[in-house]
Amino acid sequence: MIVVVVILNTKPEFREEYVKAMKKLAPTVHKEEGSITYELFQDPYDPLRMLLFEEWESQEALEKHLTQPHMKKHFDLTKDWFAKKTEMNTYAVQRKTPGSVR
Repeated sequence: MIVVVVILNTKPEFREEYVKAMKKLAPTVHKEEGSITYELFQDPYDPLRMLLFEEWESQEALEKHLTQPHMKKHFDLTKDWFAKKTEMNTYAVQRKTPGSVR
């Protein structure tokens, strides 16, 4: 399984638009082959800082996701909405097993 953690900081004038865009995008991403989790969280101390948490069945599923037409459209739409460079970290992990640390 592949876990992706994206940290992003929106410009104040685009915060609400970004959240709306993500709410619109998420159902489409959830339908993609290999998609397990795709959730946006807001920092409780900084409303402009958000974390996007993704889980994918494989690296191939993630790579296919990033090239989908709806993702290109989303990236083009939101490219100027960030105050800082977006940080994306990808991890290969084992599936959770009984007794694993959560």
